[in-house]
Amino acid sequence: MDCTVTTADATAGGAAGGFGYAGDVADVVSGTLPPATCTAHGAEMWNHDLDSPATVYPDRARSDLWYRLSWPDGRSGYLSEVYLDAASRGGLGQPACT
Repeated sequence: MDCTVTTADATAGGAAGGFGYAGDVADVVSGTLPPATCTAHGAEMWNHDLDSPATVYPDRARSDLWYRLSWPDGRSGYLSEVYLDAASRGGLGQPACT
């Protein structure tokens, strides 16, 4: 089952090489709707200043969950869930990547 995710930030990519290769990390523009096909655990990411209180970043997230995104032209890569809208976090019922 495929689902669609929406990025919350202007660009996403996070820790290039979170899966061992810089090319594995997706570069996604906000508003893009590439299909997510599975999830994997990798490098832990966060979308906020670790020293700031939660009131400064109410939608802050810290996670090691990544979505594998696939485009119709055959490109694919991973996007950390911390760059997604809060409602799109948590795996969305996607299977684990194999």
